[in-house]
Amino acid sequence: MIRHLIAALSLLITFQVPLAGQESGDSLVVRVEGRPVRVLHSADLRALPRDTVRSTLRHGGGFFRGPLLKDVLRTAGVAMDSVRGPRLADYVVFEASDGYRVVFGLSELADEISGRRMLLADEKDGEPLPPSIGPWQLIVPGDHYAARWIHSVTTVTIRRAPQP
Repeated sequence: MIRHLIAALSLLITFQVPLAGQESGDSLVVRVEGRPVRVLHSADLRALPRDTVRSTLRHGGGFFRGPLLKDVLRTAGVAMDSVRGPRLADYVVFEASDGYRVVFGLSELADEISGRRMLLADEKDGEPLPPSIGPWQLIVPGDHYAARWIHSVTTVTIRRAPQP
């Protein structure tokens, strides 16, 4: 009995099978202040319309493909069509599996205000992103330096700035 238990634990460690209640590494957690958490799985994200953007950055240039970030947020229940008034104080925190975080104003992600085609890419130059930076990387066209091109994205949190 103990031998079987040790063998089973060894398999769990070797293949890193998620334990009950844990999300797999290919899911994205979206949190919106005051609303329930939404978990989007790879199948959810890959079912969204896909777009391609070309990057000419020295480090990380190429063709990136994936769903537009605005579509990802809409799928998670975030209204992106009327970012005005008090919603202009909302901001979005992207977090990577290694704890790296970047922040955007929600208005930067809204078509009607910025017009940027930000992607949550899962492909570069026609190939899946390597495990070291995948499964999801935020691509921010127009940035001159890729500091906000966060890779290994696991969590997106929408918050409201505190009142003064």
